[in-house]
Amino acid sequence: MAACCDDFVCTSSPAVENSVRTLARDIQRADGSWTRRILAPDVVYKDNFRSFKGIQGYDSLDFVPNVVSPSRVTIRRMRMLRQDLAVVEWVLEGRLGPLSLSVQGETEAQLNLLSGRIVEQRESWPGAPLPWTLARALWSVGKKTKDTVRDKKQFVE
Repeated sequence: MAACCDDFVCTSSPAVENSVRTLARDIQRADGSWTRRILAPDVVYKDNFRSFKGIQGYDSLDFVPNVVSPSRVTIRRMRMLRQDLAVVEWVLEGRLGPLSLSVQGETEAQLNLLSGRIVEQRESWPGAPLPWTLARALWSVGKKTKDTVRDKKQFVE
């Protein structure tokens, strides 16, 4: 990732640049942990199957480390579309059960210009292989079910 990050030119504030570089490192690490200091408290996350609001939702973004093994993410490109909108393009390679897979993905982050924090993150995987799509959909249903049960318990308490 160093070469890609070294080529990245941020056209925004230093805080935004730091957050975009940190986001790219989080994506490349692919271990399910996210640097919380770059996320706004009410950050919105969306992908093809899952969405939530708030930092706590990032605790459950563990599909890759729990389902794809071993996994390796390569950052292909980082760019600014606007001063408050960055895109990180990446490729995930690994095994999904007995199948080898390669998924090209894109992470779009809308950022607060002053704080540099991510206010919205969108993930997409255009043309992803069918096994990835099915596994991701099933994982998302399981996470949504757990979230619903947790929320109902909290409401009752």
